[in-house]
Amino acid sequence: NYHPSPFRSRIVFRLAAVLALTALLSPLTGRGADEKKLATLESGAYRVRLAKDAAWTIWDFCFKNEVVGNNQGFWGAVMRPDKGNSYTGTGHHEGGKEEIQSIRLEVDGKAVELTEGGTYQGQQIQFKKISKLHNLELTSVILLTPNGLKESYTVKAVADQHIEEMYLFMHSWITKTDQWLARQPDGKTIEGDFSQTHNLLGNVDWLALHATQPEVVIVSVYPEAVKAGGKGNFSWNQKVYHKFYLDAFTPQDVAKGFEQSWTLLTACKESQGGDWKTIAEKLVGELPGLFAEKNKP
Repeated sequence: NYHPSPFRSRIVFRLAAVLALTALLSPLTGRGADEKKLATLESGAYRVRLAKDAAWTIWDFCFKNEVVGNNQGFWGAVMRPDKGNSYTGTGHHEGGKEEIQSIRLEVDGKAVELTEGGTYQGQQIQFKKISKLHNLELTSVILLTPNGLKESYTVKAVADQHIEEMYLFMHSWITKTDQWLARQPDGKTIEGDFSQTHNLLGNVDWLALHATQPEVVIVSVYPEAVKAGGKGNFSWNQKVYHKFYLDAFTPQDVAKGFEQSWTLLTACKESQGGDWKTIAEKLVGELPGLFAEKNKP
């Protein structure tokens, strides 16, 4: 009979452990999605892919054929109803899966069927999803145009619900982003880099990032004032992403009928060796006007 050596057994055990850990972490980083189940939206210089395996949330975000928002972290919204590891939403299933109730895709005002592997091009591409996170009805709207990306969320309590945490506008940016700039509601400008594990920004009116490869500026603007909860706007800086979040709630109970909405606009511009902060502030000033009233979903 064959008896493996103790050394070989240890190697096999360690390999099995690594494979098991990889399988566990893949869904948490966004790498577990099947690329065949992606739908591609293209408008102007922008391309967004949606992942069916992550409740039809963003898989990656490209500008001029360059990935600036990667698939190493989940995009979208998650909710935690207690202090345990019970996140629900997008590709997080620890606390249960996001229950999709309806989806609707429109290209230049015409409804089209969203299919796995499909590619959709237009001047205005709108994807609307209604889903449930426990007792919260979440309406998510993505609008992609040649001017950039508009994301909107409406949270409505269909029954009483405790919210321990809820993160919105999760954006997994590439690690070639090296600096950030933000404007707080009192007009104060804050800035920094990604040398720390977290950057805590609090309430901000807008946020800008500088990337070195590709050399672009990324801006995200709240067109209406947003009062954040908990950590407010913050980033989690890892080897695979610089991920930004809006912590929308402090721990609280919301009663049936509660409803609140948030909107964020995101766009990119090549910096071409110029003063990236000046470029960012100019784009911040232009962006709300580019998404005119007639373009609202």
